[in-house]
Amino acid sequence: MPVELLIPQRSSRFIYWREITAVLCLKVIGLTALYFLFFSPAHQLVPTQQDVAHHLINSTMASPAER
Repeated sequence: MPVELLIPQRSSRFIYWREITAVLCLKVIGLTALYFLFFSPAHQLVPTQQDVAHHLINSTMASPAER
């Protein structure tokens, strides 16, 4: 007859919460990295009056097939 060691088992609820918390933390870190890499104010373009006018003129002068 094999001898089994009695190892106290943590409740599976605690293990699930720990895994869920770890995944959520990784998600927050990943989303924060994406924000700073692509969407931070340093990467935003500031439109000038010339840029807006150029865009408006090009969109009104375009033929209906190009729209």
